[in-house]
This record gives sequence, C-alpha cells and structure tokens, in this order.
Amino acid sequence: MKKCAKCGIEQELNTSNFPKKSTGKDGFDAQCKSCKKERDQKRYQEKREEILNQKKEYYAKKRNGTSATNKA
Repeated sequence: MKKCAKCGIEQELNTSNFPKKSTGKDGFDAQCKSCKKERDQKRYQEKREEILNQKKEYYAKKRNGTSATNKA
C-alpha cells in the first residue's frame, strides 16, 4: 500500500494506481494517476498556446531536417 502525496488516499502499489518513475525510491511516482492526470490537464489548460507553439516549431524543424536528408 502507498499513500498519494497529494490527495492522501492509500492505494495498492501497482501500475494501475501509480505511474512508473525510474527515479522514485520504489519505482513509482509519489502522486496517484488520478492526481497526476488532474495536474497535467490543469497545466495544459494554463499553458496551451505555449505548448502548441513548441510542438509546431519542433515538427517544422523535423520536417525541414528530414526532407533535406532524404534529398542528399
């Protein structure tokens, strides 16, 4: 059993309740999946434009770099 660091609910320690995290002491994240999902959704809504611009730039660079490599 492991207690979520955010909501404090004690749940069974497995991948259906806690996401894996290689740097974690027990190999799992400190927050349960539902708390992590809630946090990630909130972050995305707050920084939506910034995230979309980063993705757009990344794919534009990747597309330009790949096409130049294929032509050579």
